[in-house]
Amino acid sequence: MYKEAQSFFSKGIALCNEDRSNVYQTLLLNLGNCYRKMKLFNNAIDVLMKLYNIDSRNVDVLNCIGYTYSLVGNYSSAVEYLQKANFIYSKDKFAVEMMSKCINDMEN
Repeated sequence: MYKEAQSFFSKGIALCNEDRSNVYQTLLLNLGNCYRKMKLFNNAIDVLMKLYNIDSRNVDVLNCIGYTYSLVGNYSSAVEYLQKANFIYSKDKFAVEMMSKCINDMEN
């Protein structure tokens, strides 16, 4: 199922001519999440970092990057991106809870 989704997202990205378009950015975010669910964490981070380079203030992207880094045990990078998300939108419960979990995991 995710392999097929990955194929469709990749095809959609190839058809987009404008990297600043909402469609292109949504496809990249979905592709990154698809890779994460397939446990292809490095691919997910690569795709999400492309999106971060387009829009470094997108809280969803920052949270996805932070979450993915946490899954591979890179807690310092996870906290870095989650802090950025929290700085932009301080009411984001996901960022706060994930930061707390990552800091706790770093201490243990």
